[in-house]
Amino acid sequence: MKKPSRVWAVLSITALSTSLAVLPSAQAEPINQAEPINSVQQESSNSVQQEDIITLAPTDASGLAEDLVIFETMVSEPKAKVSLQYDLPDGCTVKGNLPAKSGSVKLTCNGETKEFAPIVLGADGSKIPWTLTSTPEGLGLTYASEKAEALATGVISDNSELIIKEASASIRKTNKEMSGSVSFSFDNTKASERLRSSVGPDPRTTSAHLVTVPSHYRYCPHWCKPKSLHDYCTWSPDQWFKADFRGPCAIHDLGIEETRKKPMNLEQKRNERRMHDYRFGANLRTNCAYFYPAGTLGRSHCNGATHIYQSAVLTATANWDGS
Repeated sequence: MKKPSRVWAVLSITALSTSLAVLPSAQAEPINQAEPINSVQQESSNSVQQEDIITLAPTDASGLAEDLVIFETMVSEPKAKVSLQYDLPDGCTVKGNLPAKSGSVKLTCNGETKEFAPIVLGADGSKIPWTLTSTPEGLGLTYASEKAEALATGVISDNSELIIKEASASIRKTNKEMSGSVSFSFDNTKASERLRSSVGPDPRTTSAHLVTVPSHYRYCPHWCKPKSLHDYCTWSPDQWFKADFRGPCAIHDLGIEETRKKPMNLEQKRNERRMHDYRFGANLRTNCAYFYPAGTLGRSHCNGATHIYQSAVLTATANWDGS
């Protein structure tokens, strides 16, 4: 298994409340079709549920994001208690004290010190208490809540706890602004002001490519229907600090719009929309690379946030009715 050089993002998704916004979609910028296809195919083979324990094995993230190893699974049945088993990458062992109920735990990965930081968010963005324990295979996480539907996420990196805090705060802010409304959209004026005031791409960046808004995309969240396909990002912010995400959001919208009109059954539509979700995540990370140079905390944090946003759209796809 190829050793990731900087960040390991560990994601697991439990079904989020269908009262939240139906997500944007994507007819992505051209990327290697194989990677997202493999990710979808591995979704069922890499997560096995036995005796109420969901085991997450490493998924090859090559092509989806630089130096990332992803763990993810969909949990569609609401449960009062959820148990997750994270099989750590080869060469990683638990170094910190467990059990833990907050913060992060230290790991040793091929001689380097890393940290694993988990978080569990309810559909309204509120934090759900969890307990992290050591297992023979790696790490086990359990949580119990009346809000059985939740998003459980974890990140392994040099600064995992900071990445989790920043990304979860962004999600909570978004959910607060949404107020549970399926027709929520960001205020275009505020978004434009934020983007105008943000810093441009770092001159040290290794990527000269920026995923931009297609010329035929129509931004009109107040009168176009469905509104969620004409408002850039319905769920996640339109930018991550100085990284502009409007292009990936618009492409995601266009892809879902195309898929929902096709004469396919619901399963086929969800499978195709899932492909848009993976392309959405890949495009977000392309823009992270454009605005932040390789090897910086900025890019690591930006990439960490994109996986949480990608998890959110994948969850919405699992609950999508196809219309």
